[in-house]
Amino acid sequence: MRKAAQGWAKHYSEARRLIIEDEGLRYLVAREWGDQLDFDEYLLRCDDEMVPTVIEAFHLALEDAELQFETGVDDDGEFAKDVNTILREDRISFELLNGEMVPFSSQEMHVAVVEPVLRLLTSPGWESVEAAYQAALGEIARGEGANAITDAGTALQEALLALGATGNALGPLIQSARSSGIIAGHDAALVEVLRRAAEWVSADRSVSGDAHNAATASVEDAWLTVHVVGALIVRLSAAQRRA
Repeated sequence: MRKAAQGWAKHYSEARRLIIEDEGLRYLVAREWGDQLDFDEYLLRCDDEMVPTVIEAFHLALEDAELQFETGVDDDGEFAKDVNTILREDRISFELLNGEMVPFSSQEMHVAVVEPVLRLLTSPGWESVEAAYQAALGEIARGEGANAITDAGTALQEALLALGATGNALGPLIQSARSSGIIAGHDAALVEVLRRAAEWVSADRSVSGDAHNAATASVEDAWLTVHVVGALIVRLSAAQRRA
């Protein structure tokens, strides 16, 4: 918040005013404190369920057109990026989207894919799949998109092995899974996309010469891959159970 405000107290005053009006209060912690101290102390002392409100109020203050004109501070989305990085790194199940703190429980993709696949992977025989999938989520938390995609590819490999495919790499495993009926024809194109994503990361690293320099794959790319891999694992496992 201090980084985003660039030394101006007016953003704290506006955020404090928004909370006071919204909650029907006269002050946040102590009436004799200045606006910034009152706001700061409230953030430290308030109940957990009020923290999203505090963050949203500060974001609104940063987006206030009059304040931007008066202070010259145009956040340009940096505050949301910083907040989301902190939330992701600390595994806090919220994301600041369009000025609103959204819990993962209300994000359809997380509820429909990540939660079911994690429940599935606690079953006996899926330990290596779970380890790779959890590793991918951990890499996303650290902002390592390329590493997350690599781990997601490993999770898919391990899932295919667990389902009975044979091979020592994703390509042969996909071929084996198709010939044995683990992967149906209409799923083959999706699996091929995932194989190419893993190859893309690998090729990018080969060009850079250093895995840590493979910055082409973003966290958003990684989330897409992890969600697709998770959905495919749930689908393939369900097809096996039906058989």
